[in-house]
Amino acid sequence: MAAKDWSREIGAISPWVKGTTVQIEGAWHVSVPGVERSVAGSALATLHDASVDTLVSIGGLDVASDPIAALRGFARIIREGGKVVLIATDRATPAASPGQGTFTVQGLASLLASAGGFVLTKIDAVVPGETILVVAERSAVAAVRQPLGVHGPSIVQHVAASAAARTEYYFQIGTLMLQTGDPGLAAECFGKVLQQEPNSAEAHFGLGMTYATQSRWAEAMQELGTAAALDPSNAEVKRWLALARESLSSTRTVGIPTAPSGSPVGQRPVRATPSQRVQPV
Repeated sequence: MAAKDWSREIGAISPWVKGTTVQIEGAWHVSVPGVERSVAGSALATLHDASVDTLVSIGGLDVASDPIAALRGFARIIREGGKVVLIATDRATPAASPGQGTFTVQGLASLLASAGGFVLTKIDAVVPGETILVVAERSAVAAVRQPLGVHGPSIVQHVAASAAARTEYYFQIGTLMLQTGDPGLAAECFGKVLQQEPNSAEAHFGLGMTYATQSRWAEAMQELGTAAALDPSNAEVKRWLALARESLSSTRTVGIPTAPSGSPVGQRPVRATPSQRVQPV
């Protein structure tokens, strides 16, 4: 049997390969131009949160025992606004169970919705009866829409109405993700706030706490130092800054400050009203 010609699939993927790109190995070993690094699916956990702009996988879902878990793993390492670009096997009938490598356009769209954290950009057959292209954008809004249940659509509509609403939304979701143990998404959300409000002491504090919970002490010191400069009266910021400084200069492990409730996050960043926000000196 002649080897499969992957030129059409590569041609479908290529326009979406932008920025820092990683390819997760799947059912087929196909080189894609522009990909900077290729890793085995088993090594996905070694990649940092929100560390790539584009994730490519040809047949990754075909060999995944749990495609939804695989998609959530992909979401973790993709930056907000980045893309996942997948090629999956096209079949006339859906798989009897996950991991059998048989998908339909409708089935893949449903998997993506169930995984959460993505907004579908494009899904179409590349070679009918053989392969399907899936492109989706990483989205913090999509990541929390499903947990919001029936209230999700109205909240998302309100968030889309103004830049100020989006900024407040990202701050609140960042705080929620920090408290519930999703530092990757928390960092993305606080970063979104700082794009609009670079002098927000609360957002720098939130991002600093996020880095601290990941033991990324140098980055934590930078963010917490900025927060302390913007809000010098905040004792909690100073406590976290001292922890980061001690941890960075010490070879021993220093514990994360613990709130009275036992949460590893400590005190959540307090969101001031616009009139209360500290302005830079």
